[in-house]
Amino acid sequence: MLEAFRFRWRSAFRIPDNGIDTIIETTTGGKCRINMIADGVPSSIEVNEEQFLNELLSVGVEKWDSCTFGQLMEDGVDWSLNIKYDDKEINCDGSNGYPAEFLDFLAVLKKYGFDLHGWTVSKNEIRRSKKYTHKKEKSRLCTYYDIIHLEDL
Repeated sequence: MLEAFRFRWRSAFRIPDNGIDTIIETTTGGKCRINMIADGVPSSIEVNEEQFLNELLSVGVEKWDSCTFGQLMEDGVDWSLNIKYDDKEINCDGSNGYPAEFLDFLAVLKKYGFDLHGWTVSKNEIRRSKKYTHKKEKSRLCTYYDIIHLEDL
């Protein structure tokens, strides 16, 4: 059962009404509603939670758990993904970096009716991305920003 799905993708400058954010509402009969705000425009879609989850897993999102993807720069875009299902949890994020399967992940979202308002990523951005793996901590996941700014703490 899909308990949580949250995908955020936004400018590192945190410009209001610029970016994508989702939140899930469970409904009955194996369906769930995913509410989304993309560049300030709200929308919602209803999906079969088992099919949606299976498609997300088929592109390899479980391999992203406890990872940050990035490039050594501060400006640009940040994204994060949290999925909870069947007593499992996937937490990952990125700053100007993406996993190899990110375009496949976006294709699944588009297939289910997500309007990404032109937000996309190039294959070059994916190729230049570095992957950082974190130890799972109960409190929170260390982000790419934390890694770059450890000496500031």
